[in-house]
Amino acid sequence: MTRPDHEGFAEWDAAYVLGALTPADRRAYEEHMQQCPLCRDAVNALASMPGLLAQIRPESEADLPDQHREPVDLMDAMLRKEDRRRVRRRHRLLVWATAAAAVLVLVLAIPAALVHQPADDVVSVGLEPVDSAYSPMDVDVTLAPEAWGTRLSIECEYPAQLDYQRQQTWYALVVTDVDGTSTRASTWQAVPGDTVVLGAATAVSLDGVASLAVVTAGGEEVLTATIPGQ
Repeated sequence: MTRPDHEGFAEWDAAYVLGALTPADRRAYEEHMQQCPLCRDAVNALASMPGLLAQIRPESEADLPDQHREPVDLMDAMLRKEDRRRVRRRHRLLVWATAAAAVLVLVLAIPAALVHQPADDVVSVGLEPVDSAYSPMDVDVTLAPEAWGTRLSIECEYPAQLDYQRQQTWYALVVTDVDGTSTRASTWQAVPGDTVVLGAATAVSLDGVASLAVVTAGGEEVLTATIPGQ
């Protein structure tokens, strides 16, 4: 039974018999022959060639009849054929490698173009306290458009001391779209004296976001902002 990679070794028989392969190629070809009867038969058919070549008398080429010069010419032809085969194989490898590199660049570039939007489309807003609510914290939100909706980055800065008698410690960011539908995008707890950065997302496109609000656990709005352009 012929191995699937027989085609790659099909022209190695003469070079193997004549000892023209490198040590690494010779080992690879011998391993291949263990499973490929076609290559074994080809080597067996050429096995007598080195002996025939050894019988050539060391006379000058000019004194030899044409029939005696034929084995030498045959050996040269086989070696030239092997050299051409090596050049073709290196050329194919170079072409394949170049094509693979081009495909890899396209594969990496296309998702990046689809997922990451230009920085000019990013919107940043600072939420302002609602008149009737108490909120010592500062909250800024950056909105970036994505193919699936809007990516949110929330930055919350808290004073070192929080009045827990008056201030809730649990908050949520609520996104309201242009149709008036509100959805909760993220929740967190206050950390006195620290700045917390949170990641969130909404399925609402950036063009469809009308406003943002920070609400307490009881649902009271303490901070709000209208998205520019809405």
